[in-house]
Amino acid sequence: MGQDFNRIEKYGIGNWFLHGIGTIIARLYRLLFGRLDERSYQRNRKRFTREVKDAFSALMLRHGGGIVPHEGEELPRAFDYVAVTVEFEHVRIRLISGREELGVRVAPSRAPKDWQDIRMVLLANHLSEQPPPVPARFDTLSDVAELLSSRWEEISSALAESNYEATKEGLRLLWNMPREQRWEINSRVGTLGR
Repeated sequence: MGQDFNRIEKYGIGNWFLHGIGTIIARLYRLLFGRLDERSYQRNRKRFTREVKDAFSALMLRHGGGIVPHEGEELPRAFDYVAVTVEFEHVRIRLISGREELGVRVAPSRAPKDWQDIRMVLLANHLSEQPPPVPARFDTLSDVAELLSSRWEEISSALAESNYEATKEGLRLLWNMPREQRWEINSRVGTLGR
C-alpha cells in the first residue's frame, strides 16, 4: 500500500486527477449558475453605483468628479464584492464593497493603476509628526464622503504630480517599519495591520 501511494505521488497522478476534477466542477458551476452570478453582480453594481452617486453628489459637484463607467468590472468577482471608480481632476477613488466591508483606494489620475489605501496615504505624509486621526474602517459611504470633504486638499496634494514621489516614499517607509513601530502607530490611529 505504501509503495502504491509513493508511486502516485512520484508521478503526480494525484495532482493531475484532482486538477481534472476541479476543472470539471468549475465548468459545471459556470454552466449552471454563470448567468445567475452575472445578473446578481450587475444588480449589486447598479445598486452600489446609485449609493455612491447619492453619497458623493456634493463632492462631485464641488470638485468636478464623475463615476467612470465599467471600471472595476474587470476585478475578480468574489462573493458579493463590487467596485466603483470615481474620477476627479487629479484624483481617482475606488470604492470596494462586499461582505459588509467598505474599502477605499486612491490613485493619481496620471497613474490610474497605482492604487493605495486612502488611510495609508494620509498617514504617509505625517511620519515625522503625530498623525491626524484616521478611521480604522469605514462603515458607510457617508463616512468616506465626510473624510474626503474634510481632508480633500491634503489628499489632492499628496497625489499631485509634484508631491507624489514623496508620498510614495512615505508609503514605502510605512510598510518597511518594524512591526512594533507599525503597532504603535496602529494603537494611536487604528489603521495599520500587524
